[in-house]
Amino acid sequence: MRMKNKIEKESKMKVKIIGVKKEEFIKTLFFLLWQSSKVVGAGVLQDKPEATKEDVWNNILACNDYPGKPHHPKDGLVLDYVFGRCMKFTLRWENDIIVLREKKFHIQYETWQHKYPDNKTILDATSKVLGCTYEVK
Repeated sequence: MRMKNKIEKESKMKVKIIGVKKEEFIKTLFFLLWQSSKVVGAGVLQDKPEATKEDVWNNILACNDYPGKPHHPKDGLVLDYVFGRCMKFTLRWENDIIVLREKKFHIQYETWQHKYPDNKTILDATSKVLGCTYEVK
């Protein structure tokens, strides 16, 4: 519940995906972020460089990088580490709208930031991979 209150106070970017299912868009977005993320510290013990998009998605849903397996909010996903790679990315949804936090990313925590410096860059890359479009609400 605390995460939801925090994200509500932050600036948000609401995005409608056109031409592909929301879940496939989110799955692909997370996989692109994961591919460009770096392994941090003891994460080297969990790294799985050969992971597929489905492997990454299943790891995210199951929270496999965490003992005790914390739960995601029912209307979103919170990524901290995925297969040992530092992600630090939060995404929510409202029906068919994806909600992203508008914030300054930090290369130290969002290790994918060297390739995707802002929400627009990752949305554009995901749309290109899937051959779909999106519109900001």
